[in-house]
Amino acid sequence: MSIGKSVRLTLSFKRESDGLPVYFKSDGQRFANPQTIKFQQDETYNVEITVRPVIPIEQFQLQDEKISLEKINKSLDPNALTYAGIWKTTGFPVTDKNKREQLKLTISLWNKGTLTASLQSKFYEHTETQHARWGDKLTFVEFECTVSADGSLTVLKQIIQ
Repeated sequence: MSIGKSVRLTLSFKRESDGLPVYFKSDGQRFANPQTIKFQQDETYNVEITVRPVIPIEQFQLQDEKISLEKINKSLDPNALTYAGIWKTTGFPVTDKNKREQLKLTISLWNKGTLTASLQSKFYEHTETQHARWGDKLTFVEFECTVSADGSLTVLKQIIQ
């Protein structure tokens, strides 16, 4: 892929136990990012990643944990490739009140470049559903990127919707 070429990476998360999406909330300017994604500790999440244009994912990590991915035939878009994986939040500590975590995200595209970003997150106890499911349903997190000369993917725009 040539320098300056556009790449779009779209992620979604759903709880494996009941198929429900995760939630996010607007925090204004109180923290590093204006929106926080809500996760529960000791939970298993189904993660989907779609890459446009079609570029295979070589490796995917969340907080330094390598996530195994399978290619799935979900997209009707011939210019997209979709993968699915399982992410477990076992061992993640509950986030303190008025604090946020920066969940490290790394996606390496085959022979093309690597996206390193963070998702502002808050982790709730597994049994805490009132706060964890309050806010807006997270449909996707999208990164619009370009390929840099050093082989990294530079984020031009991050959308949480």
